[in-house]
Amino acid sequence: MSKVEGVDYIVCPVCGKHYKKITGGHMMTHGLNITSFREKFGNIPTECENHIKLKSINEKKVMSDESFRKHRSESSKMQWEDSKIREKRVNAIRKHHSDESFRERCREHSKKVWMDDAYKKEKVARMRESNKRQDVKAKRSKNMLRLWQDPEFVRKVFDSQSRWIDYIDCYGNTIKLKSSYEVNICSLLGELDIKYEYEFKRFGYYFKGGYHSYYPDIYLKDYDLYLEIKPDKLQGTDKNMAKFQSVIDDGCNIVYVGEDYLDNKEGLFDLITTSTTIRKQQSCE
Repeated sequence: MSKVEGVDYIVCPVCGKHYKKITGGHMMTHGLNITSFREKFGNIPTECENHIKLKSINEKKVMSDESFRKHRSESSKMQWEDSKIREKRVNAIRKHHSDESFRERCREHSKKVWMDDAYKKEKVARMRESNKRQDVKAKRSKNMLRLWQDPEFVRKVFDSQSRWIDYIDCYGNTIKLKSSYEVNICSLLGELDIKYEYEFKRFGYYFKGGYHSYYPDIYLKDYDLYLEIKPDKLQGTDKNMAKFQSVIDDGCNIVYVGEDYLDNKEGLFDLITTSTTIRKQQSCE
């Protein structure tokens, strides 16, 4: 069977050779880095589809090992507490998130991945299965009991509840939202007929020596994507970046939704359908 370009291999635009992936090392042989390569050749794929699928399969095998997951989680927590490493990661996220050519590149990758119904179903099934695990439930319960012993946490909960907005979605369900931004985005999601859940999952993160809980605003089941609705000026704070990173470290997809999308239904739909995890975005390089 003859091999198919884009599926079984890709062609280096400089030397014309066939590769499963054009690595940074190969780019250097042509006197290029990832930035100059993109400037010169645009958003051409640097990895064939079969290679991407194989990496996904191998990653699933590795992640099924409980000891490995525990080791990676502990390692990530230790690294995030290192101010130099944290700053480097934060700067990388900011850079990638603001690079339009980078977003376009990931847009094409995301479209290909989400055309695979089996992939979408498998991703959702994995998350549901994780939520059923007794050890996961026990850990969440333990953390919540600890939090409710903290008077400051209790005060913040009741203060926030007093500011909640009762929003009725297109299905007649009443959801308590925390801001007008959230109301706008939920309204647009309803118009787009995109189903969502509010504060669907808890993530733990370390910040300034303490362990905290974080619930991203919106979870889109059909896209396996979390949305954090936040004014642009607040997205880059150290605390918010620590929250953002906790979702990525858990292997989930998340994207910020700022002011540009509050009254922009088409833009919001494009953002949703083209976004993927920062971790996977970085692997595209």
